[in-house]
Amino acid sequence: MQFENIIEKIITQRKDLTKKEIFDRIDSKKKEAQGLLSDEGAARIIAQELFVKVNGKSFNQIKVTDLVTNLNDITLSARIISLWPIKEFNKSNGNIGKLLRIQLADRTGIIRCVLWNGKAEQLASEGDILGKIIHLSHAYTREDLTGAPEINCGDRCEITILPSEFGDNEFPKISNFFKNLNDVKINDKEVNIIATVNSKPEIINFKQDEEEGNVLRSSITDGTITMNLVSWNDKVGLLRGINPGDILHIMRAQIREDPIKKPEIHLGKGSTVTILKSKTPKTITKLKFSRIIDLKSGTNSAIIVRVINSGKIREFTRSDGSTSKYGSLLVGDNTGLIRLFLWDEKTDIMNKINQDDILLVENSQIKEKTAEIFISVSKSGIIKLNPKITDIKPPSYPERISINDLNNLSRPVIIEGIVEESFLNDIQLSNGETVKVANIILNDDNSRANLSFWRTLADEVISLKSGMKIRVIGVQPKTKTSDQVSMSSSELTSFTVIENTSNKHDNSGLISHYL
Repeated sequence: MQFENIIEKIITQRKDLTKKEIFDRIDSKKKEAQGLLSDEGAARIIAQELFVKVNGKSFNQIKVTDLVTNLNDITLSARIISLWPIKEFNKSNGNIGKLLRIQLADRTGIIRCVLWNGKAEQLASEGDILGKIIHLSHAYTREDLTGAPEINCGDRCEITILPSEFGDNEFPKISNFFKNLNDVKINDKEVNIIATVNSKPEIINFKQDEEEGNVLRSSITDGTITMNLVSWNDKVGLLRGINPGDILHIMRAQIREDPIKKPEIHLGKGSTVTILKSKTPKTITKLKFSRIIDLKSGTNSAIIVRVINSGKIREFTRSDGSTSKYGSLLVGDNTGLIRLFLWDEKTDIMNKINQDDILLVENSQIKEKTAEIFISVSKSGIIKLNPKITDIKPPSYPERISINDLNNLSRPVIIEGIVEESFLNDIQLSNGETVKVANIILNDDNSRANLSFWRTLADEVISLKSGMKIRVIGVQPKTKTSDQVSMSSSELTSFTVIENTSNKHDNSGLISHYL
């Protein structure tokens, strides 16, 4: 190919360079070769160093997988997938040196790179370089602390940040090197994550084997699920000032089990973490919220619900002698009702919750017991009271359901109908306790249901008269036969007499939402 054609290729593909800059590079290359290079030969070398395609394909370059230690004068193009803050150090001559560590990747692998002094400052001055394609020439390799090859860029190294559209299809995108949180498993050795900080950090100091340390706990989300983030010792200083909404770029994180055997992200000595300047990287998606009707046992979900009723905080003793506590809430959205259980320190929020409040729940567990699906929020869960939500409408109340349509027996429901009859029983439980249970037969014109109301509700329900129309909120279906459904109350169940809202039985406070 003639000299002029090569120049034209360079100008077309490297619009960031002027024609004079290209010719200056060619003249410099010819001088280095001491007259042994022709104009065309020098132009070809410059095209190679600039990663310019000639005849439809780029010049061959060394790949990451080809690198070994003690190579000199290498040329490499790769994508920056991780970086550390620039650091200063004391040189042996008393001067201050600088270094910048980055991580590079092409389709063949990943390698660390160290830029020294002026080259560190040059690259750092480029601004937000994460994800950029970088072209290095006159670099060399050395062995890092783990024995692996590491690229070094000294005074002779030439560094070029390629235009965003240049070579983008020839290198894997930065998202290829990262996992969604939803795909992280306990047996993953190391993972790379880009995620948004979801909660303010909590820092705890500890002492182990006569050595002091500290640990930072927070939570992160990437739009799939939320997950705990645990940072140790030196990483605590880096993340001490993080706030919800900050975006973290995490490399080589370890995966460990939390107390309930779910994976959580741990940042240790070999991990790197950077707070990104960009607030909207393509790898981050908006957190997706589940609907109550879509919840399935064995998953963890983020959900926004409205408080319908609240129960008491109860304490109990575990088999190991330790004491725990829990509280329950009846919550709903426009698809249905569900019981939500808060454990231990999560119960503290119950003293602040009122009927009709909005809750945002993340990293919760969806469980099932005796055919009922419910939400469990333990230590790793997150619950926010009346959060500021700008792009999602607050959940409305669910519709009441016909007794005849009670095919899904997994959650509490809202029903209404005419009282046909009622009767009161005393039932002795297995622990010897005797409790009152009031049973009523309810007819909604389509089907009949036998409703059992326990304890304090029994005294209120037994006074209902035949012919009264009532609405029951949060009653739990149990079994269904061909002609009748059996249902049972919990401490979260309430009812109201529809034809007389001033009646003493109006203990739900929710009648206005249904009339």
